[in-house]
This record gives sequence, C-alpha cells and structure tokens, in this order.
Amino acid sequence: MTTDPAHHAFVVPDSALCRVHVDNARLTLRLTNDDASLGVAQPVLNRFLASFGASTRAIYQTELVFEELVTNIIRYAYANQATWSRPIDVTIQLSAMTIDVEIEDEGPAFDPVQAPDRPLPASVDDAQIGGLGLRFVRAATIRFSYERAGNRNRVTALIARD
Repeated sequence: MTTDPAHHAFVVPDSALCRVHVDNARLTLRLTNDDASLGVAQPVLNRFLASFGASTRAIYQTELVFEELVTNIIRYAYANQATWSRPIDVTIQLSAMTIDVEIEDEGPAFDPVQAPDRPLPASVDDAQIGGLGLRFVRAATIRFSYERAGNRNRVTALIARD
C-alpha cells in the first residue's frame, strides 16, 4: 500500500461543490446537497481507490454504495432544502482487507438498514425504475450499519477489498 502523500494528489474542478482531503489511506469528502457535487466526487473516489490498488470489483461496489447512499440523502433527506445548503460528509478508510465507507448527514432520522427491500419484479416488463438501491447496497457490503449521533445520521458500510 502506497503512503506517499504526493502520490495521492487529486485535482477537484470546483471546491465549492466538494471539499477533498487525503491522509494516507483515508479520503474525506464534504459534498453539498446537489447532484453536481456527487458528480465531482465520483471520479475523485475512483482515482483514490485505484491508486491504492483496490480491485475492479471493490471499486465498483464502493462506487455503487457511495452513489446510492448519497443520492438518497440528496433526494429524500434534503429534498426540501435549498441547494448547497446542507453538508454530506463522507470518509473512505482503506485497510489491507476492507474499504470502510462512512456517510453522515443532518437530515431527519432514517435508518436504511431497517428499511424493507422493495419486492423484485416478476419480469422485466413489470420492473419500474428505482427503489432497489438499498438492496444493492446490502448485497455489496460485508456489514451495513446505522446510528443517530446528535442531529446526524451516520451510515457505515464495510466492503471487501479483494
């Protein structure tokens, strides 16, 4: 695992949309409640994981978990909030075997771990767009947990690094 800080220099197009900090094997992001912020953060996350040698599968699963959970926060927790007014804090911590994803927001209390899975459609013709994201998150993770800390939701997802 590379720990050379110069190796992990990331250029972020617009720091107003996403603040980035890298400290060895830890990536910290502060996004705004806007889809554009998510779009800025996604390639940063990808480059960070790739720079530490995460497998293609681990990168895909981490990106899936990140995108699903942050999108849900933007669309539901901050649905009636002014754009860019609310933070979404993300920490990605790499270890030899796992990728730990922690996402915090200030939205109303919501435990996605306890949310029921939407039933799978009987056929492709019966399928509707959306509603399967938490099912995908559960399938991609080793552990998926939630806690309410003060006025913040904290979701933690543990992903195999192989």
